[in-house]
Amino acid sequence: MDAASVLPQTMEQRHVPQPLDPRQVVSLLDPNRVEAKLLELGILKKWQHVVDSLCSGFDVGATAPILHLPQFKNHTSLELAPEFIDSYIMQEQAAGHYSQAFDPSDLEGIIRSFCTFPL
Repeated sequence: MDAASVLPQTMEQRHVPQPLDPRQVVSLLDPNRVEAKLLELGILKKWQHVVDSLCSGFDVGATAPILHLPQFKNHTSLELAPEFIDSYIMQEQAAGHYSQAFDPSDLEGIIRSFCTFPL
C-alpha cells in the first residue's frame, strides 16, 4: 500500500498589502504616452508642464499650507437615488477604482488639510 504524501511546500515570499495611503493618486493617464503623443504632434515644449504634473502632481496655486479644510455639502442629486449611488460606489470599489470611505477628520489626520480641483 502506498503511503499518503503531500506536495513539497515552497518558501516563496508573499506580498504583504501595505496600509492604504489616501494621498496616492491613480490616473488612467500614462505620462510616457502623453509625452510621446505631444512630441508626435510637435507641441511637447508648450505642454511639458502637463507631463511633469502627471508625474509629480499639479500645482493648485496654494502659496502656504492649507490649515483648515472647507467641507462642502454634496449635490442634492445624491438624495434622488441613494440606492443607485451606493450600488455604483460598491461596483467601483470592487473594480479597484475606489479604496474605501474615510471620515473627513480621519483623512485630515492622515494627510493634513487638502483641497482638490478638477482638471
